[in-house]
Amino acid sequence: MFMLRLNKKKRFEYSSQKFRSPWCLSPATLILKLLIQRSWNLKIGWDTVLPNDYLREFSFWLHDVNCLLNVKITRSLNIDKIHGLSLHVFCDASKNAYGTCDISSKNGKDSISVSFVYAKNRLAPLRKTAIQ
Repeated sequence: MFMLRLNKKKRFEYSSQKFRSPWCLSPATLILKLLIQRSWNLKIGWDTVLPNDYLREFSFWLHDVNCLLNVKITRSLNIDKIHGLSLHVFCDASKNAYGTCDISSKNGKDSISVSFVYAKNRLAPLRKTAIQ
């Protein structure tokens, strides 16, 4: 594992490249979004080097996401010769973020196949809101 000397500005420059990644990396980009949000809460300048614990987490994330870039996931929704098609939507939320993942299940003559359709996540707002 390598360690980086990183400030907010450089982290944003790097993360903007990674956010162009495919939808299937949505869980991996969520970790980066949370790290960026936490760095904003430090209220430090753009050129100030981030604390070691943030740098360590970013290095771990960077290693993991580079491994994921070699993964190939097909997004084929070919519906020829099927006997049944269903769409399953999974949603989850926490105090930090929420997200969804959509999966299709196709019943063929002799087999069942599952395909990822879509994934999306968002950070929860920092300001807590109440429904009245």
